[in-house]
Amino acid sequence: MKTPLQKFARFEVLAAALAVALIVLLACVHVPYAEKVITSGRELWGFWAIEKRTVELKSKKASLQKQNKLLDSLIKIHEHTMYTDENSVAATLYKQADAAGMRTSKIEVGERLAVEDRFETPVTVHGSGTYAEVGSFCEAIENLPAPARIRLVSAENAGRGTVRAFIDFVLLTQPEKGK
Repeated sequence: MKTPLQKFARFEVLAAALAVALIVLLACVHVPYAEKVITSGRELWGFWAIEKRTVELKSKKASLQKQNKLLDSLIKIHEHTMYTDENSVAATLYKQADAAGMRTSKIEVGERLAVEDRFETPVTVHGSGTYAEVGSFCEAIENLPAPARIRLVSAENAGRGTVRAFIDFVLLTQPEKGK
């Protein structure tokens, strides 16, 4: 027959074996699961941060688009109110021709004609210079604050590397407010 001390020792061995088995079970099953939960939590935190940044960027984008539209409309208003009289057109073109190095002999500014919702002012320029100077002047016309549409550029050899140029274009302007 077994004494109570022997029974208790057997129980301790059994309890220790169960404790070791429980620890092994926890280590093998629950630790990887805990790591997976922690990894998933970090990923969710990262996704949340990305979503938060996306919302902020969408709001900022909408604000910038609104500012862009406002600036575009202000630029268009400024462009279309320029060049409403013959003297300012001619003065500007003479300055542009001088800056390009082209010598102008005649600038003719036609009458402003109403075409649908805008005005068109025909302009012709007679001058001379090198091909590069005439090209620079044409580029200056295209970069005027008022929209311009070049209809014709004619250049004929004048000798010694220069050409006689004839440039015909139209300036497009909006009617002034209140007129």
